[in-house]
Amino acid sequence: MHRNPPITETILAITVVGINGFICVIVSVWGGRCLAELYGNDLIFEVTKLGISAHLWSPVVLCVALALYFAAKIRQRNTALAFWILAVFSCCVSALVTYAINRPFATTTFRMGTQVPAPHLTYDNPPLPPFPLHQPPGKLYGADNVAQELTELETLAFHRHQTRATLEKLRVMWLERDPLRRPLIAYLMCQLGDRSVVPDVADAFFAGEYYTGRSIEPDGCAAGTNAARDSLRTLILYGTPHDHLKLMEFLSVPRARDPIFKAGELCHVLLDLSTNREGRGLPPGYPAQEFPLDLVIRCLDYTEEVEMNLDAGDGKWTSLRGCDLAAQTVQNVKGKYFGHDKYGSLQERDSAIEKIRRWWATSNSHTRIK
Repeated sequence: MHRNPPITETILAITVVGINGFICVIVSVWGGRCLAELYGNDLIFEVTKLGISAHLWSPVVLCVALALYFAAKIRQRNTALAFWILAVFSCCVSALVTYAINRPFATTTFRMGTQVPAPHLTYDNPPLPPFPLHQPPGKLYGADNVAQELTELETLAFHRHQTRATLEKLRVMWLERDPLRRPLIAYLMCQLGDRSVVPDVADAFFAGEYYTGRSIEPDGCAAGTNAARDSLRTLILYGTPHDHLKLMEFLSVPRARDPIFKAGELCHVLLDLSTNREGRGLPPGYPAQEFPLDLVIRCLDYTEEVEMNLDAGDGKWTSLRGCDLAAQTVQNVKGKYFGHDKYGSLQERDSAIEKIRRWWATSNSHTRIK
């Protein structure tokens, strides 16, 4: 006959379950908020969603496990074994939640640490020395990476009006630098009026040559991801109608057959280009009326989830679809509010999207792909 376990074992079992439950709730609630504040909404994996919602399901799971332990105790089964099973299980649950919340840190380099910033025009730089035509690319004022060099070249072109000399430098860089650097170089060349390399960027992008894990410093393994994004920016703003039609084809590919999620990336880049408050915005001098709204309107039909958005006010997560990002893009480009709010309910967002569709169908002033 089995003897009843000592009271200390029961207290210890309740304590172990309580501590692990407390860990799950704290990590889930505060970890989810920290993820949104530090890394935005792009790094939300399925396992991370599980961890974010752990404050809802982990207490139930742990209470069920504790109830099973008490059932074994009442039936006078092997309570020592039941106690250890309960302890190991509760620790595994808290470890899973902790791992799920920390999972996005593994890909931080793709969105933060190694993301190469696009060149941007800055007018408050200190005076620069004369343009060093005799120096090869990579030696401009001690530049140590392509982004830095392109920023300096952009300043020379726009601020010091040396466009021709800058283009000469860029053409040399195009030939000499790693192919993964070419989309960023092409982006600046297009801003200066030279679109001759756009077909090469398009061919490489649609052939999948930029989706590689090859590492280049200072980007690290994010070099391919950055090159693909720069290619998208170039093709969206400076590509041909044929390029835009091929980009639209991404939207018809089922999510299961799109492991790289090109359709979601397209929606993100369009939104990024439409605003300089939350994104990079349009390059200097680019006519806003030439923004390819046809491409954006097609994204209104893309209903796959592309990111999770956290409302800092109530701490609730909202699933944003490609059509939601497209609606935000239209509002940014046209400077007109159609009622779409990324924190709004699904019905409110769908109503605003339908309103945009009606506007597009009846407007005589919208921009068509040229």
